[in-house]
Amino acid sequence: MKRLFLLSTTFILFWSHTVQSQDPALATVRIKSHGASATVIASAPGRSWLLGCGHMLADAAGRLDESLVKKPLALDGPPQPRASKPHAAARLRAFNLELDLCLIELDNGPFHFVPVAARGHAPSKNLRSLGYDNMAWPVTSVPVSLLFSEGNTTFTREKPWHGRSGGGLIDLAGPCLIGVVQGYEIWPNQRGLYVSHEAVLRFLEPHWPDAPRAPPPAAPFQ
Repeated sequence: MKRLFLLSTTFILFWSHTVQSQDPALATVRIKSHGASATVIASAPGRSWLLGCGHMLADAAGRLDESLVKKPLALDGPPQPRASKPHAAARLRAFNLELDLCLIELDNGPFHFVPVAARGHAPSKNLRSLGYDNMAWPVTSVPVSLLFSEGNTTFTREKPWHGRSGGGLIDLAGPCLIGVVQGYEIWPNQRGLYVSHEAVLRFLEPHWPDAPRAPPPAAPFQ
C-alpha cells in the first residue's frame, strides 16, 4: 500500500456578469476555517460553486469529524469586482471522503471561475497546481508534470505542499480543472497525488447532472 500525506492542515468572501477566468489564480479560494483551498468551478449572479477536498472534514485518523462538517466556513480570495455583495453565506452541498472531494455553495457571484473539463478531455502539457501553501497569501501557482492517472488518483512528478490541498490541477489550454490537490507520497517516490478528473466527474454527477456545463439546481442536495 502506498504511504501518502494529506495536505490540509460569519462566512466571508471579498469578491453583474458571469466571467470564465483565463487566470485560474483569480478563481482559487482559501478556506481559512479548515486549512484548505478550493476552486470556483461555476458562477452566476448571486451564486457560485466551489470544489475542494473532502479530507478537510476528517480527523487525524481520516474519519469524518462532525464538528468540522458543522463548523462555519470562513473563506477569502482574490477580489471579485462583479460580485453582487461584499460578504455572503457559504455551505457544504456535498462531500465524499472516499473520493476526497467536497462541493461548497456560496450566495454570491458572479465570480471568476474555471470549469471542470468535459469528459474525454485530453490534457495538454501546460498544467499548473494552485492553492494556498501554508495558508499564506498570495495563491501559489506552479507548473507540474503529469505522470499518469490510475482509478481515483492522478500522479504528478512534483509534490504539492500543505494548505494547497483542495486546490485545482488546471490545464491552462482550457483553462479547465482536471484534478484536485490531495497530497503526496511519503514513500517511495514522493509523487504528487491529485483526485483524478474521472473521480471529480463521478462525484459531481449525482448532484449536478449537467456538470460541468450548467450550474447546479437551486434545491439542496439530498
